[in-house]
Amino acid sequence: MSNAGAYKVIIVDDCDEFAQGLRHLLSTMPEFEVINSFSDGRDIIESDKLGLADIVLLDVNMPIVNGIEVGKRINYLFPDIKLVAVTFNNDQVCLEELVGAGFKGYVLKQSIVEELEKVLTVVLNKQYAFPKELMLRAKI
Repeated sequence: MSNAGAYKVIIVDDCDEFAQGLRHLLSTMPEFEVINSFSDGRDIIESDKLGLADIVLLDVNMPIVNGIEVGKRINYLFPDIKLVAVTFNNDQVCLEELVGAGFKGYVLKQSIVEELEKVLTVVLNKQYAFPKELMLRAKI
């Protein structure tokens, strides 16, 4: 079922269960429509659906091609797509590296239910949505 006015979202996560849960979570938010999901960063770059997306939710830690590298490629090909990093471990994520790759936001997987809608709203309003503790340490 297509929601014509909804923002188009693509999910990229190597954990199928998490991607399915994220798809379900987004289905409760009528302003978003998941148009596809991928378990490999390489597959999204080769997908004809990529150009249709408004937002791509990218797992940072994936085998083959990590989320930061995928983000750089997407940002180069489609700079208007909003990139949001998704991960369990905030110690491995460097804010400067995410921003440099073109990411506009970041959400921890363990708080995604509480934080995702807020992060997406901020990103769609053309602002950065990163945790305050990362912003305070960043030199951007």
